[in-house]
Amino acid sequence: MDEINMVEATVTREEIPQILSDIVTKLMAKNAEDRYQSAFGLRYDLELCL
Repeated sequence: MDEINMVEATVTREEIPQILSDIVTKLMAKNAEDRYQSAFGLRYDLELCL
């Protein structure tokens, strides 16, 4: 999915919390350095959603 489609998905799915959308965007980042470097970072961000 390219960045344009991800932006459109975020705009059309307003019921998805922004922080969750940000997590998914980071998980799907094209460049490895833009993605989570470990499961601990993902876990931390997911805990913020609670």
